[in-house]
Amino acid sequence: MNQQKIGNFIAVCRKQRNMTQEQLAEKLNVSNKTISRWETGRCLPDPSLYELLCTNLEVSLTELFEGRKLNIQEQTKISEKNLITIITTRRQLENIQLLTEILICIGIIITISLTALLAVTPTQKIITLLIGWFVWIYGLFLRIKIKRMINKIK
Repeated sequence: MNQQKIGNFIAVCRKQRNMTQEQLAEKLNVSNKTISRWETGRCLPDPSLYELLCTNLEVSLTELFEGRKLNIQEQTKISEKNLITIITTRRQLENIQLLTEILICIGIIITISLTALLAVTPTQKIITLLIGWFVWIYGLFLRIKIKRMINKIK
């Protein structure tokens, strides 16, 4: 996605509908400065605004992301390409989710086994436990985050 191209497209579509930045901002419940940041390519709209923005500009989401008007064939081709990308990304996330399961297991092994077998002094036991807990909790954190991402893709 080219932020500058998308921003320019938003500006062109807004002007074609004879809307000011203030009018579009009011319809989207954002500030006119936010619209200005989009149109100058400094940032992109929040995903929660995409549908409403596209409705007000009378463009499709595919056109918004492409930063230009598209004919039916182009829209179909780009939409199919995006769908393939989403499916591929979902598979990659599922593979990473498997790695987080391994990370959690390693954390448990460090916490239980290595602490009992290798740590002799209380300081060593505390350090080993902390490392194991960190790996374990980080694995759980990643697992939750990846699970949410996969669910959003569904």
